[in-house]
Amino acid sequence: MLERKSVAVEVVLWTPWVYHGQLKSTDMECDLIGISAKAFQAVLTQHPGTIWLCQKYGNDFINQLNKLEEDGEHLNDLLAVESAIEICKHA
Repeated sequence: MLERKSVAVEVVLWTPWVYHGQLKSTDMECDLIGISAKAFQAVLTQHPGTIWLCQKYGNDFINQLNKLEEDGEHLNDLLAVESAIEICKHA
């Protein structure tokens, strides 16, 4: 279950991904925003002064994703990597 201000399937921005289920809202209104990974990457390349933050975030996201998998954790579409989020808070 997603909490308020959460994201789903962010992982697709950083690595090839196969979706693991369906997402639906059951008892509240929600906003859904779709972002194309290719369009996202194209926009990032237009901002060389700030792309380093996204690269750092993405690298940490993937490193933590790999660690979770190595540790036998179940990977799913609702995955959030707190250490990657901390990068943005301190940038």
